[in-house]
Amino acid sequence: MVRAVVGDSNSITAYRLESRALECAGFQPGDTMIVDLNAGPQPGDVVCAQIYDYARALADTVFRVYEPPYLVSATFDARLRRPLVLDKHLVDIKGVVVASLRARQARAA
Repeated sequence: MVRAVVGDSNSITAYRLESRALECAGFQPGDTMIVDLNAGPQPGDVVCAQIYDYARALADTVFRVYEPPYLVSATFDARLRRPLVLDKHLVDIKGVVVASLRARQARAA
């Protein structure tokens, strides 16, 4: 299914959402996020961003809501509520979420 959505595009990619950072925006951990790396974000868009840690040579990929000049979560989890300031050196938007996919889950009887 992901291949059908992404196709042969070099600017569309898929990520798996691993956190509860967007639960109040309708996204759940395990959702597949389809990201357009060439799309320019508009206020209110869900975006894929990277947080750089140069001291440890790491980059953490996160999903947040774009509210310039911040990225904010939409969650009940207080640990994820700290807004991230966009500065291109430590926090940078990589693309805009254009679709998401969720696997069907069996219902408990």
